[in-house]
Amino acid sequence: MKTSSTPDGRGRILLVDDDPDLLSSLTDLLQPAGYEVAVANGIESARRVTAEFEPDVALLDIKLGPDSGIDLIATLKRQRPDLAFLIMTGHADTEFAVRALREGAEDFLSKPVDPPSLLRALSRCRRHQKLERENREVVIALKTSEERTRAIMENIADALVTMDSKGIVESVNPAALDLFGYEADELLGENVSQLVGEGDRARHDGYIQRYLGGGEGRIIGKGPREVRGVRKDGEMLELELAVSEVWIGNERVFIGAMRDISERKRLEAHLRQTQKMEAVGQLTGGVAHDFNNLLAVILGNAELLEDRIGTDDPQVQAVIRAAGRGSELTQQLLAFSRLKPLRPRVLDPVQLLGGMSALLTRTLAETIEVRFLTGDDIGRIETDPAQMESALLNLAINAGQAMPEGGELTIEIAIETIDRRAAAEMTDVAPGDYVTVAVTDTGVGMAPEVLARAFEPFFTTKPVGEGSGLGLSMVYGFARQSGGFAIIESEPGRGTTVRLYLPRVEAEAPDPELEPETEAPRATGESLLVIEDDPEVLDLAVIMLESLGYEVVSAQDGAQALAVLEATPRIDLVLSDVMLPGGLLGPEVIQRARQARPNLRVLFMSGYADAEARSSGLLAEGATVLSKPFRRHDLACQLRVALAEPVG
Repeated sequence: MKTSSTPDGRGRILLVDDDPDLLSSLTDLLQPAGYEVAVANGIESARRVTAEFEPDVALLDIKLGPDSGIDLIATLKRQRPDLAFLIMTGHADTEFAVRALREGAEDFLSKPVDPPSLLRALSRCRRHQKLERENREVVIALKTSEERTRAIMENIADALVTMDSKGIVESVNPAALDLFGYEADELLGENVSQLVGEGDRARHDGYIQRYLGGGEGRIIGKGPREVRGVRKDGEMLELELAVSEVWIGNERVFIGAMRDISERKRLEAHLRQTQKMEAVGQLTGGVAHDFNNLLAVILGNAELLEDRIGTDDPQVQAVIRAAGRGSELTQQLLAFSRLKPLRPRVLDPVQLLGGMSALLTRTLAETIEVRFLTGDDIGRIETDPAQMESALLNLAINAGQAMPEGGELTIEIAIETIDRRAAAEMTDVAPGDYVTVAVTDTGVGMAPEVLARAFEPFFTTKPVGEGSGLGLSMVYGFARQSGGFAIIESEPGRGTTVRLYLPRVEAEAPDPELEPETEAPRATGESLLVIEDDPEVLDLAVIMLESLGYEVVSAQDGAQALAVLEATPRIDLVLSDVMLPGGLLGPEVIQRARQARPNLRVLFMSGYADAEARSSGLLAEGATVLSKPFRRHDLACQLRVALAEPVG
């Protein structure tokens, strides 16, 4: 085997990626750092270079054109068993990166690759290779010298335990003592099963004897497996365990090498939960969008019917009330999926809580004592005050229901700083200063299986008909859409704390809001184009606009709208759905139309609200979006505002 010819012996690195610019930049980074570097742009060239160059570490992309970097790991492992692997991955490929770790990769790095992180990862990887070589040296040392074996065991990073054929511990290294929290004399001469978790202990007892009888040969000497260990203080550990068998003279000795993977398992579980919540959020957002279109038709036609037969008709009022309740339900769905339109303002959270204190106190039973705790110089947050109040009220009601016999509810506002290390352990959380709003009760608490699903929409422990299961999911979506996040801490019998984290901002207080108009303003001779793909919503919008005195033409997609604009000399404003079929979104239609009509005004409408369009970069900052379902008064007022605003 070749040895490294670099001055400081850092080793040989094989770079595998189909992007030549990335290969060049990584080469320029690693060679000055003391590494020898070879490059390959695909699986076949990687095989050839590995045979000729004999690298120590392969740094490869998770995707190599049509091929998978995971397949390449297995291929190169067969060529060079000692070869270590680092994976480069995009954000969307995190699940594949976790698979790569299971296939034997040491670690993964997110693209774009951060140079210091890469150098640290390579350094760790080379250290791991060194440790693996030392593990093999332990076996050799056991055959020749007990004293040499002890010296190696005391300096190795992995936890090592040696035992006889009955499972009695003969030696432990310092790393094992640190990992399990024992002194050496508490383990030596005892059965190794005391280090095994309660659930695995029954399977473990007699394990070596079954192996000696021919029943467990597939595990000993066959690579690492995951087990649960237990520390002296009772803390459970997730471990990667590899058991080897050696002969010292006429005596069989078994060596257990263990590595703590508890943090890795926690991060994997957190990633799975986050991905599940994102998937459910996309689903609920789609449901809310379609439901909003239906509600728009129901509510709009009910209003038109109300104009025709009078406002006192009980059937019409029942339809309007039912549509309103349906709209509230979709708003909760949109809040969870982070598509609900927020009207953020810079506000003082302490002042907002003070304004709600009487309401919160009246909402709860007299047997519940309400306490408000705030620190000094909390600062300000930028969020929708109405949604903030709704979230706090929701949490207070939930807390009250968890204390049927009475108790104490505490709402505390404080400041907490999330550093880079803590933010890196979360998903989509930026480091910085956060205002925390914690709602704590002394109620019944949650079982672990309930706590794990508490933020999921439609999940509820209440009887049928007593809860929609959307309260906490709305709070979760509101916090995420406001740039923060939410967590729950709870134990059965010990109460629950829901803590909102909202980014702290430095800004001035906003101007006071204008009072809404009491009557729907009418047209003053303007002509409008309505673009909507749902035929019933389109028909309703046209009827509403004509009832307000506007001249109206319509289109059902972007291409048809552009044709109408070209054929119609005068259009004062376009009322357009954000999401349209046919390849042109509403903002794209306006963008093209303004090339010929730079003064064309627009008012967008959407059942999703504006989140998707803004994420596309097409919807201009400050553009107004009218949320479906809307009432005729809201439409009339928004049109007058849009018609009065300057274009540009």
